[in-house]
Amino acid sequence: MTRFRTILLALVVGWAGPASAAPFSENALACEAHLLWMADQTSNPDVAPALARFASAFGTAAREQALIEGQPSPDAYLARLADAKAAEWARHGQMWVFTSDFRDWNGYCNRFAEALGIDPKAYRPPS
Repeated sequence: MTRFRTILLALVVGWAGPASAAPFSENALACEAHLLWMADQTSNPDVAPALARFASAFGTAAREQALIEGQPSPDAYLARLADAKAAEWARHGQMWVFTSDFRDWNGYCNRFAEALGIDPKAYRPPS
């Protein structure tokens, strides 16, 4: 079943995308870091916790996927990646939100979430 899930994720998300060359666990962690960066940048008190919850779902998926990938120490692996990914997003700066790269990452993370069985709409802030 795990091999099928990995193949299905590859087909649904596609090989092309902002993080296509990385393992799925790393991609999930990249999306977690992306969403946490967005939560940190927003001044909207309703949006920040919604983004943090969405990010947490990616963190859970990253751990599950790291186990599937056979990472011998998934928590240590993910902790190292989390630090690296957080630093990567921080280097972009606030103006990054106006770039096509930012929009590409948003689209990629939403599609990746759906492929992982995470509903992005479930994490929208209350209206």
